Amino acid sequence: MNCELCNKNEANVHYKQVVDGVVRELFVCRECAERDGVCMKTPAGIFDMLLGGLDDDPVAEGVTELRCPVCHMRESDLKQEARVGCANCYSVFKDRLGGMIASMHTGTLHRGKTPQSVRIRLEVGKLERELKEMINAQRFEEAAAVRDRLARLSAHNQSITEKQ
Repeated sequence: MNCELCNKNEANVHYKQVVDGVVRELFVCRECAERDGVCMKTPAGIFDMLLGGLDDDPVAEGVTELRCPVCHMRESDLKQEARVGCANCYSVFKDRLGGMIASMHTGTLHRGKTPQSVRIRLEVGKLERELKEMINAQRFEEAAAVRDRLARLSAHNQSITEKQ
């Protein structure tokens, strides 16, 4: 495919912009992209090119910025948009996403609905750890109460699984 600007060279730079659901694509050669002020040493988006942000862009100043190799989303784009560009971004930005998610939500643990059988298994695990600690600390009366609670939970869990 030839460059859409000069119509001479092969197009090897692809710009894609989506504004209000309208997709605009431009295929240009390296020479036309560089002539129009796009730094080809480091990747830049059409957003940077159109708004003239390349002078203020830390990527253009030689600072290496993490970028997804599939959708070309940069770390700064991720922070600004608060959403990933593709499924591969989860792997590329995994070290940064945890903090972003924690700041957007009340935490990183799932607090939604959990099946009763799972809740019981989690409670049983917690009680078993408590029971071991109490036995090690020789708090036998408290351990007996925990043991009884474990027996009731196990019986309840058994009846739930039999119904399923």
